[in-house]
Amino acid sequence: MSSFRHLYTHVRTYGLKHRHLYLFSTVLLFWSIFDGIISYITPIVITGEGLSKTAMGIIYASSSVFGALFDIGISGIIKKPHFRRLFLLMFIVSFIHPLLLWQAKSVFIYLIAMASWGMYYDLLGFGSYDFVSRKMAPEEHASSFGVIDVFRGIGHVIAPVLAGLVIVALVDWKIYSLAWGFLLISLSVFISLLVYLKIHHFEYLRPQKESTMSFFKQLHIWRGLIKFAFPILGVFLFINIYDAFFWTIGPLFSEQFRTIHSLNGMFMAAYSLPVLLFGWLTGQIEKSLGKSKAIYLSLFLCSLVLLLFKFFENNPIVLFALVFATSTFSVIAIIVAKGAFTDLILKKQNLENELEALGDMSVNIGYVIGPVSAGFLADKTGNMESFVVLGIVGIMVSLFLWLVPKKFYASGNHS
Repeated sequence: MSSFRHLYTHVRTYGLKHRHLYLFSTVLLFWSIFDGIISYITPIVITGEGLSKTAMGIIYASSSVFGALFDIGISGIIKKPHFRRLFLLMFIVSFIHPLLLWQAKSVFIYLIAMASWGMYYDLLGFGSYDFVSRKMAPEEHASSFGVIDVFRGIGHVIAPVLAGLVIVALVDWKIYSLAWGFLLISLSVFISLLVYLKIHHFEYLRPQKESTMSFFKQLHIWRGLIKFAFPILGVFLFINIYDAFFWTIGPLFSEQFRTIHSLNGMFMAAYSLPVLLFGWLTGQIEKSLGKSKAIYLSLFLCSLVLLLFKFFENNPIVLFALVFATSTFSVIAIIVAKGAFTDLILKKQNLENELEALGDMSVNIGYVIGPVSAGFLADKTGNMESFVVLGIVGIMVSLFLWLVPKKFYASGNHS
C-alpha cells in the first residue's frame, strides 16, 4: 500500500474520531520541513567554514553518537515521560540548534550543535511513541504511526526544494528565518492540539515493560540474536549507511546545480519522494519473489543504479531520475526487510525488546559510519565518485548476504 493510500484508508476508516492524530501529524509535517531544511544546509554550512568533508562527516556522525547516549540516559533523566513535556523541550532544543549552527566558528561549537540535533531527534521519537500509546487505542497504533510517517515524509520532500530556492550564493539569515518560521507554525499547531486535548480529555493505559536482566546476560543474548538475525541486520545497517550518505553528500552535490536555480533542491527531493509513492510495490514484489529475493535483488539494483551516476553528472534531469530510481529500490528493500524482521520477532516473542534494540543499534551505527565514510570518500575521490564507491560496496553487500550460507547465522544460541 502506498503512503497516500494508507492515509486515505485511515481517514475513511476513522474519520473525525482521529482529529487529535491529524493535528499531531500536522505538527510533525511543519516540524519536518524545519528539520529537512536544517538537514539540507548542515553539510553546506560546515564545509563553508573551511572544514574538510572528512571533518564534516565526523562532525555530522557525532549527532548519532550523542543521540545514542541520550537514548541510554533518557530513562534515568525523565522518570515519567509525557509527550507534552517531551515536545515542549524538543521545540526549545530545535530553536537553539540552528542558532548554534549559524554562529558556530569552531569544531567544539559544531559538536554542541550536533549534540542538540541528536537530542531533539530522541525527544521527537519518545514523544511520538508516548502520544500514540496514550491517545490511540492499541489496535490503532500501527495505522497511526503510518499516518504520522506520511506527514513527515511530505515535509522531507518539500524541505530541500524550499532550501534550494532560498539558497542563492551562500547560506545566510534567510534560510534560518525560513526554518524557524516553519518551527513556529509547528509550535502553534501543537498548542492548538493541547487546547483540543484539554477539552476532549481521554487516555489509554500503557503497559510498562521493565527488564531485570543483567548486562552480561543481555550481551550473551545479543550475540546469539545477531547470528539469528544477521542478514536482516546487515540490510538495516547498509540502508542506513546509504541514507546517511545521501544526506551528508547529497546537499553538497546538489549545489553544483545552483546555476539552474530552481532545480538544485530537486536532488534530495527526488531521493525523499519514493517512500511516499511506492510502498504498494513491496507486497506484489514480495509475493512474486519471496522476502529474501525481494530484499537482496532490490538492494542490488539500488546499488547498481548508483554506478550510473558518473555517466550523467552533467545532466541534472537524468541524474534526478536515477536518484529517484535508486531510492525506490532502497525503499522496497527496507520495507520488505522490516516485514522480515517482524517475522523474526514473532519467532522470538520472549526476546522482542532485545531484537528491537539490535534494530535500533543498526540504525545508530549506520548513521555513524555513513557520514564519516561519505565525507572521507568525497575528499579522496569527489562527490560524484563517492556515490559510485557506495554502489560498489552495496553490490558486494547484497551478493554476500544473498550467498552466505544460512547455517552461518541460523545456529546462534538465543536462550
